[in-house]
Amino acid sequence: MAREEKRILSVGLSRPPVRNAVWIPSLRVEYVRGITRILLAGRFDAIVFTSPRGVKALYWDSGLEKARGRVRELLGNVLVGAVGRPTRREISRLFDVNEQNILVPPEETTGALARLLLDYRPRSVAGLRADKVTPDLERTLRSVGVQYEHIVAYRVYPDKENMRRACELYASNKAIVLVATSGLIVREFLSACRAAGYSGLDRIVPFGPVTARTMVSHGVKPLCIPSRPSWDAVEDCIKRAF
Repeated sequence: MAREEKRILSVGLSRPPVRNAVWIPSLRVEYVRGITRILLAGRFDAIVFTSPRGVKALYWDSGLEKARGRVRELLGNVLVGAVGRPTRREISRLFDVNEQNILVPPEETTGALARLLLDYRPRSVAGLRADKVTPDLERTLRSVGVQYEHIVAYRVYPDKENMRRACELYASNKAIVLVATSGLIVREFLSACRAAGYSGLDRIVPFGPVTARTMVSHGVKPLCIPSRPSWDAVEDCIKRAF
């Protein structure tokens, strides 16, 4: 008998770049006003973005402030770091920063970005991120005396109805495997499923080690843990698990 093909369920902010995926967007983003003024008023040696959304938030806010030119100039004169190539491409596309001048660690985690930054010995770093984040970036930088400012560039809210729909699909189809790309998704998905009385939450794959720790802290064992935070590694992980 042929093995049943597993399908990836994603409830994140963007459609996963994999074949045969089911995407139920269950989060919404709200950009924060005033981040441009904070950035221009600070004296930062480095500015980092951990997702394309932080870049888009700055582009949106700097347009409202009529300050995109000043932001482009600033980004051209400080150390710029990014988690992942999509984030680097967005910085380059929106603010005309040469991709070769943007630091991107091989491992797509904030901890890896922090360690890479330390090779350049910045004294102060600004991180344009979501309102709820993992502490790895700040903790690593502050542990060696680097001044770090977390600038909340956007807020993420769960879409309760879509999260409930995702739980229903997951519970009704054993071929569905949820890929959790953040700790927020883990918390909201588990909350929605448990509230609906669903059990058997054993087909969840974290995108990376930080999300895996969040799963464990909520009493759920990951189906498997990818070798690195990438969709290729996620697919390999799922194949090996079954």
